[in-house]
Amino acid sequence: MSLTLSIIFLLPLTSIFVFLLNSNRIYILLSSLIHLVASVFLLYLPVQDFYYIKVDFFASLFIFLTSLITFLCLIYLYNDSVNSPLYTVYILLTEICLIFFFSASHFLLFFAAFESVLIPLALIIGSFGSRNLRFVAALQLFYYTILSSFFMLLSFFYIYTQSNTLSMAIIPFFHIDLTNECILWTALFFPLAVKTPLFPFHVWLPQAHVEAPTIGSVLLAALVLKMSGFGYIRILLPLCPRACMWFGFFVFCICIIGGSYAAFTAASQSDLKRIVAASSIVHMSYAVIGVFNMDSLSIISSIYAMFAHGLISAGLFFAIGCIYSRYGERDISLYTNLHKKMPRFSFAFVFLAFANLAFPGTANFPAEMGVFLGTYANNGIMPLLLMLPLVLNGAFNIWGATRLCFGPDKAGDTAEKAVELTFAESFVLYSCIAFILFFGCDTQFIMAGLEEFVKDL
Repeated sequence: MSLTLSIIFLLPLTSIFVFLLNSNRIYILLSSLIHLVASVFLLYLPVQDFYYIKVDFFASLFIFLTSLITFLCLIYLYNDSVNSPLYTVYILLTEICLIFFFSASHFLLFFAAFESVLIPLALIIGSFGSRNLRFVAALQLFYYTILSSFFMLLSFFYIYTQSNTLSMAIIPFFHIDLTNECILWTALFFPLAVKTPLFPFHVWLPQAHVEAPTIGSVLLAALVLKMSGFGYIRILLPLCPRACMWFGFFVFCICIIGGSYAAFTAASQSDLKRIVAASSIVHMSYAVIGVFNMDSLSIISSIYAMFAHGLISAGLFFAIGCIYSRYGERDISLYTNLHKKMPRFSFAFVFLAFANLAFPGTANFPAEMGVFLGTYANNGIMPLLLMLPLVLNGAFNIWGATRLCFGPDKAGDTAEKAVELTFAESFVLYSCIAFILFFGCDTQFIMAGLEEFVKDL
């Protein structure tokens, strides 16, 4: 195992033990920064294969996203009123589970990591959530995903009975008749659809976001939701290619229905977290459509869309956390004119709203444009249906941002008692913005790496 890979897997674990001994946050931040640098180097390395671990470019891209978001969460934690060492431990445990998930080359390790990540995430929501229903939200998240994952476990058992191994190396040589392939596809698709979440399995997500603390929402939207998208491409497409084509129109329909429903739902909400949660359903549905187009441009673009959404959704939830920590409210009707005394926050929030709209120059633009072009090449005029949820979602995002930051004056408005961002908050928000701009303007490196990966898919 290379030094870089050793740092990626062992440093978060050793950091937990050291932190429990002396609770030194500076050490945690330094180790997380080293981990982030190692994840950048990992992007430039050839495929790393070690026992049940395999890190190709696809995996290393999401390991980098995991390291980046974890680092920003730990910085943001300095600003949080909760100063419990367990909070830091749960964040690092979530990072460890995600890294093992993205690098698994064994079905049993894949399943274990897929489920294990729920434990620290549910503990974050249940222990540090901001409202009275946090325990209900944590249990709802836990039970929805645990119960649906039973079908994934049955699928892996079936694969073992057919191939006598649980190594993912068997995937290119795994062949069954179409009927059994469709049954296997259904059993694998269901737990992945719940965690995406796709319509009609999405009901747990808004409640989880509303009750979660800021960092819990960031981890959920930016990283945990990407596990399902990763699963579609890592196991579902190569295991069941004919079934994916057979069910492609069905997936297209539920994504359009779910995306449109989420966009209309966002337009009727006043809670900022519910609005962004509904927006996440729209963008993840759009990315899933790209996966099931079954052509290289769409798959590459859908991966890029998931990566971009991780950055943008993290920024939006961090921004919402900044104002919630000041006022204890997330109702958009209570905020107006924040640009007067919070110009740095207002600029960041408006930028993130435009990025969520897939504005040119941001990371979402090349990703969603690629999905649209790939869908158009395969389905003719049908991609026009994709525009409805995106346009609705984008319009409401822009309205919400302008209402929040540049709304009409009123007596006793929030601008009168606003407090500008702290250094930690500014660093976190503007780091997200910097990466969104960088990956929006320079797509060549990631697109080239993903193209090589998709060729071998």
